[in-house]
Amino acid sequence: MSADWSIGGWNRAYELLYPGIASIVPTDRNLLRFIFTDPYVRQMLPDWPITSRRFLAEYRAEAGALLGDPRHRALVDRLQQQSPEFAQAWAEHEVGRFTSRERRFHHPEAGELIFEHHRLSPSDLPDLHIVIYLPLDGTNTRIKLEALLSGGTLPTAPQDVRVCRPKEAR
Repeated sequence: MSADWSIGGWNRAYELLYPGIASIVPTDRNLLRFIFTDPYVRQMLPDWPITSRRFLAEYRAEAGALLGDPRHRALVDRLQQQSPEFAQAWAEHEVGRFTSRERRFHHPEAGELIFEHHRLSPSDLPDLHIVIYLPLDGTNTRIKLEALLSGGTLPTAPQDVRVCRPKEAR
């Protein structure tokens, strides 16, 4: 992901969460655009009101260097026109730094998928972000994801059971 949150590369697992990404023209492959204007993505995010605002606050924190860039202005203008929710949140000027966290998706075939969400930036390319979603331990997200990727059968029971690990003795 670039400084303006354009998506430059992805794998098949990411495409399960953001379907059709390969068919979208490169200038429209932007995470903010997906979050705020794609009804499918909105439906996949059970906590969309919170997630969308958090992403926008993180983008705003990182966009300072882009203020004079006409592509940044064009992105913001376009999103303000296409999404009333974006326009309202943009006007509130909320700023927040990225922190690794849990991300939930509601996939139409697999049900709830829960990931650890991390982001890495190479030290020599600080404007490049590598986004990583790891299936959360204690859930059946990994099994579901593997089934979706292989075209196999999804597990039927137990659905989305979280396993609590006992705390280690100190």
